[in-house]
Amino acid sequence: NTTRPSVNDPAVREALRYAMNRPEVVQKIGRGVGIVQDVNTPVTAPYAVKDLGVTPFDIAKANALLDKAGWKRGPDGIRAKNGVKLSFELATSSGTQDADNQIEMIRSWWSQLGTQMNVHHYPPALMFAPLQDGGVVYSNKYDIIIFVWSNDAIGDYSAIYGCQSFPPAGQNNMRWCNKQAQSAMDALYRHFTQPERNKDVRVFEQAYVKDVPSIVTSLREDLYAHNSDL
Repeated sequence: NTTRPSVNDPAVREALRYAMNRPEVVQKIGRGVGIVQDVNTPVTAPYAVKDLGVTPFDIAKANALLDKAGWKRGPDGIRAKNGVKLSFELATSSGTQDADNQIEMIRSWWSQLGTQMNVHHYPPALMFAPLQDGGVVYSNKYDIIIFVWSNDAIGDYSAIYGCQSFPPAGQNNMRWCNKQAQSAMDALYRHFTQPERNKDVRVFEQAYVKDVPSIVTSLREDLYAHNSDL
């Protein structure tokens, strides 16, 4: 949630991405199934962006970013700046052991940055309920939230990352508003050929990767069994 003081600074979000060993998450949590990337476009999509690189796991780099941005460790070891501590309220669904295991892995890495994390579990029905019914995902009550979501067919991210899509108007739960990204999302609807739309998506992804409103832990790979005679 980019409006929350502890994660409002892009340097913090970038540091958190550096301090996440995503290949290890894929191996230990995903059983080796999953694709590590910074962009959120599926690799098989016609609008896939594949040339923006992947942030490596680098705790030293993450700490250097926080030092440079002025986040200082206090007597308790937790970094703070202008009275704001890097103490995160994290929301997740209850009953999801893989997510819980992943969170504990992330906690162990992020703690090396001088941060702390308070994890809150919510029943799925409450987690994803509409805002008017107290839904957690659409609320403004957390710093970080973890869940799975799917892409659409054409690379339209306006419902999830559009400046006009803050809850309850849409699903921009990160409350991220970036002019460059918004311009690209708007342009997508004025273009009708795939090459034009690919350019729009790439501009969006450039802003997305730079500003880190979300960290892609991995791109899921769905496995299907089928009868070879069909």
